[in-house]
Amino acid sequence: MGSSIPLFEHNARLKTGLPRHVLTQLPTPNTDASRCAEQLGLSQLVIKRDDLTGEVYGGNKVRKLEFLLGKAKADGVKELVTFGYAGSNHALATAIYGRKAGFRVTSVLLPQTNAHYVRRNIRAAVAAGARLVLKPNDKAIASWVAMDQVLGILRSGRRPMIIPAGGSSPLGVVGFVNAGMELAHQIRNGELEKPDRIYLPISSMGSAVGMYLGLRMCNLKIPIHAVRVIEENYTNAKKMKRLLSKTNTYLNDLDPSFEEVEFDESLLVLRNEFVGEGYARFTDTGMDAVRFLKEQLDIPLEGSYSGKAFSCLINDGKAGDLKGKNVLYWNTHNSRDFPSTFPLKNERSIPKAFRRFFDEPVQSMDLTNG
Repeated sequence: MGSSIPLFEHNARLKTGLPRHVLTQLPTPNTDASRCAEQLGLSQLVIKRDDLTGEVYGGNKVRKLEFLLGKAKADGVKELVTFGYAGSNHALATAIYGRKAGFRVTSVLLPQTNAHYVRRNIRAAVAAGARLVLKPNDKAIASWVAMDQVLGILRSGRRPMIIPAGGSSPLGVVGFVNAGMELAHQIRNGELEKPDRIYLPISSMGSAVGMYLGLRMCNLKIPIHAVRVIEENYTNAKKMKRLLSKTNTYLNDLDPSFEEVEFDESLLVLRNEFVGEGYARFTDTGMDAVRFLKEQLDIPLEGSYSGKAFSCLINDGKAGDLKGKNVLYWNTHNSRDFPSTFPLKNERSIPKAFRRFFDEPVQSMDLTNG
């Protein structure tokens, strides 16, 4: 933990311009899933274990937070404000690691379809010490943020740092530029064969865009199939291109040797068929995928993100599209047992607006407490 990372080895000048608050245990390992590959008609299947990025809480959000918190510390920021839906994994990761790093953390959240993980994440975020605010829509959030920015200056003398949903600002995306380079190094070191295709879920777009950029910087052209799990107005090709361009420009400004990379739809493929009825609405195929990987390898997925992405892989395998191919599934889910690490001592500490998620039933496909 804390050793040099491929991004800084590849572009040494970035190290001075990108302060990093180390949170991750890198590189994350790769699990051979040969027994699954046989059943799905693949030549080989490997699971990239980003569910193990952090010791306390894993998943893809932790890679982004290293650079976001590093910048906040370097700038002397006292408060962080971030966004998501009520059960947001990103908001929870920010609460856990932001509070641990000494920041005041506020998560401004939207209502969503209920699930056990929503309750679990709310409890853990409150236990970690975050302030939770529930707003009905994006417009109400914008009004609240404008006022809170003024109040933040009055509280601490500094404007709070705004972290977008999913941590997917150009700075946050840097964490997955490094992830793409990390995978390239593992391939070149012989730890795994070069995949013919990569699968992962996409919502705020930072993971897929950063990985694409990192792989291209290492001269690797591997198609990334990014499986959309949220409404199209939030995630679409136009926005992916914009985020790629902004991230590329951001890094080039810090180090002019960081090359410009063009968007290639054949290498960053947006898959729209598996979102179902909308964000956080579990699907039959997604939950089948969750059960499949749990039974085969005891690797946990969930119904909102990772299960839908793996169901796309299963579908393509059974359709014969992956025959004879080496496939990598990037597991963005957290598998750390964080509820025991952040027990909520008093249920009454949950903000009143969020108690509805503990009173209303969960969706019918959510049959577990995970």
